[in-house]
Amino acid sequence: MPRLVCEMDEPAAIGSLVSAGVGVAFLPPQNVDPKQDAFDLLEITEPVCTRTLHLAWMDNRFLSKAARAFREYTIDYFAGEAGRKF
Repeated sequence: MPRLVCEMDEPAAIGSLVSAGVGVAFLPPQNVDPKQDAFDLLEITEPVCTRTLHLAWMDNRFLSKAARAFREYTIDYFAGEAGRKF
């Protein structure tokens, strides 16, 4: 069983720690540059890894026109795309 000593949310910091030899990490592909990062990569294909994201806003607070447009676009875009692979 692995012994966790640190949990982080910042991919660049995680990559720096792995490059320094501090440990191992799960990183999403968009946060890895095989040409620059000084660590080995293993692509995990099974099981399929997924990430759940949430769109959040305050109902009782002002939301700019741009923020409202982004919210509506995002809702419309993903509403019919439940089976889409990203």
